[in-house]
This record gives sequence, C-alpha cells and structure tokens, in this order.
Amino acid sequence: MLQRIGQLVVVGAIAGLLVAALTLPALGGIGITARNVASGFLDMPSQLETPPPPQRSTIYDREGNVIAEIFDQNRELVDIEDVSPVMVDAILAIEDARFYEHGGIDISGTLRAAVRTLNGDVEGASSITQQYVKNVQIEAATSQEELEHAREETIARKIRELRYAVALERRMTKDEILEGYLNIAYFSDGAYGVESAAQHFFQVPASELELHQAATIAGLVRYPYLYNPRFYPEQTIERRNVVLDRMVATGAITQAEADEAKQEDMDLDLDTPPNGCVPSDQPFFCDYVIREIEADERFGSDETERARWLRTAGLEIHTTLDPQAQRAGQEAVDRWVPRENESRKVAAQAIIEPGTGHILGMMQSRNYGPDESRLGETSINFATDYDRGGSTGFQAGSTFKPITLAAALDQGLPYGTSFPAPASITVTGQRACNGGSLQPWNVATPGTATRACTT
Repeated sequence: MLQRIGQLVVVGAIAGLLVAALTLPALGGIGITARNVASGFLDMPSQLETPPPPQRSTIYDREGNVIAEIFDQNRELVDIEDVSPVMVDAILAIEDARFYEHGGIDISGTLRAAVRTLNGDVEGASSITQQYVKNVQIEAATSQEELEHAREETIARKIRELRYAVALERRMTKDEILEGYLNIAYFSDGAYGVESAAQHFFQVPASELELHQAATIAGLVRYPYLYNPRFYPEQTIERRNVVLDRMVATGAITQAEADEAKQEDMDLDLDTPPNGCVPSDQPFFCDYVIREIEADERFGSDETERARWLRTAGLEIHTTLDPQAQRAGQEAVDRWVPRENESRKVAAQAIIEPGTGHILGMMQSRNYGPDESRLGETSINFATDYDRGGSTGFQAGSTFKPITLAAALDQGLPYGTSFPAPASITVTGQRACNGGSLQPWNVATPGTATRACTT
C-alpha cells in the first residue's frame, strides 16, 4: 500500500509539472501544488545545445569522384522540405500524432509512460520533441558515464527530458524540431537519419519515398533492432502495416490507400555501406589522406579528437588525385610487379606534379588489407614515410644514378667524362650526417658495397 501511495505521489508530481509547464490555469489547492512543483521544475537547467548530429565525411578526387566515405554513423542531413510528405505523415502517425498541437509534452502519453516505468514496464518518451531531446543527449555524450546517464530508464531522466522539451519548443519551430528528429533518429541496419535510411533500404532519396516505403521506415524507429528488415522481414512488414493503420486513423490516408500499400513488397536491396579505405578503389591514397588529417594539429588537440572530427563532421575533402594518372600508374605497377607474386616483391610509386607538389597518383603492387600473412595484401603504404603509414624505407640503389648524373652535368662535366674503376679502391674523406669523419671505406669488385648515412 505504501509503495502504491509513493507511486501515485510521483505521478501526481509529474502531472503537476506537466500542467504548469503547459501554462494551464491553476485551480484551487491542486493548482497551488502544481505551481509549487513546477517552480522547482522550471529552475532545472533548460538550455540544450542542438548541434548537427554526426554525419559521414567524403573524400573526392580532383574531378569530384568519390574516393571513400568515412563515418562512425552512416548519416546524410536533409532539410524538412526535401522529405516526402508521406514520410512526415507516417512518422507523425506512429510516433506523435498530436505533435503540432502540444507544447512539447503529450500529457496522456507521458503519464502513461511514467506509470508503466514505475511498474517495471519500460516505455519511451511519447512526444517527438522528447525523443529528439534524448537522441541529442546521447549523441553529445563523450564518456560511458554520460551515455548511461542519457539512456537510464528512470523518472529523473524523463523529468530532465520534459524540461528540455518545454524549453526547446520555445526556441525552435515545430518544423525545425521535426527536421532535427528525422536527421538524428536511428532507423536500423546502420542507417542514421531519414535520408540515409531511404537510400539504404530503397535506393531513393527521402524526397521520393512512396507510401509503403515511408511506412516501413517510420515503423523501424521505435525498435530498430527488433524490426531490422535484414534479419526480421516478417516483423518489419507487420510493423509497416501498423503504421499504415495509424495513418488511416489520423486521416493522413484512406483505407483504400492503406490496403493497396499493404500489398507492396518491401523489395529491399541491402548492402553494407562502404566505410573507410578498404572498399575504396584508391585505398592507399585514402589511407594517406586520413593520416594527414589525424596528424595535423590544426584539426584538433590530439589524434583521438582529430579522428572523431573526421568521422562525424560531414566534411567534403577535395584532393588533387587525378583519376587518369592513378589508373595508368596502377596498371603499370600491376603489369611489371603482380600483386600476388611468389617472390613477394613490391613496387610503389607516387606521381607528383612539378611546381605545385600536388599528388596526382599513389599506387603499389599490393591489395589493401590488414592481414600481412596473406599473399599480396598489406596495410603499409610503401610510397609514404613511416609516420604516414609507410615502411622504415629501402636503399635507393640505382635510383640515384640519374640524380648523380644530373649533379655532374650541373657542375659542367661533359657527357664523355669517365672515371677509373680499378678492381679495388679505398674511399676516404667521407663525413657522417652528424658532421663527424667516417673511417676509410674499402670497395672491391666483384660485389657491391654501400654506406648509409648515420646519426
């Protein structure tokens, strides 16, 4: 009995908060209680930052072709004007039919959720504004503790969301809140936001969604794992039909339109969205671009912050890679040093534009991948330095012959200049990189000998 009384007190307090928050007239003693409770409620922090949610970044070549997409969440933001009207109708019907009528709090829905939560039957927020608030707090979490705080199934969390929802409705228009919600919501199978969901499930933009498609997507948002079309297609169809029935109940569509939509196949063609450099056609250049950004202090105080920024900021990264030069260079490398050659030899090259230093191509005779034990696969970029994903280096060897020839010509030596090449010779007078003297070096043929510059 005492427990039940305690539950009723809590529910009554929430009711008072709701009434006061909605600025309804106070009546008698009940109104005084509501105002007293609401005074504490309104003293709670109300300013909720609503930054754009995480979205994917894209790397382009110089002609605007996509090299790779990098993301933590597969999301592409879209304006509310570019969302199909039936998609808007579907999400409102199933999630918050009175969205455009209430002030951020659906009283009956919130009380129902509070009572069920108190009785151990967890139910989520009932208004789209409250759901948007919860998602914003989850995305803003920077630690596991903050994430758990944003997700906890408690009355305290619901009250916080109510406070933020009331304040948000005063600061943002209904369309702005709905747009934010459609962009931040998770729609299952790795698709975040309605635009990515439309492209992922139906290969169309959100603006072109048809009724049966919109109802399918709208049905996923409440339980995105339970209704994942990839694994539970029957449950997904059942949920879609529930959405269609709700749209009939709200007057958004007719019964005939709902019946016709229920006959449509989902016709899904689900592919895992390409993420990172592995699926890219220019994986080693992609890897180089990512490492350049993560190493540059202009993009964050440390590498972790820079990596997160790259994967969440929705960047458009335009590079100097020339697709024709890249293709020709890769074909040449593959022709002379096949990727899976048994000798495990490797060839790599970078094409640099004279005068600008622009990288036009970066290729090597290896497939990009993390398993070094597999023949022809590596994640080492042999065309770059060690701190950019490259190896510890190779001896230059005969590569320096044309450089030496150019230096000789620059000094005025004629092409016919010759030097004696005895069977053996002792080279003296060499200096180390640190300025010290090197010991005499005895060189004899046949055979080769080299001396590396040491520090």
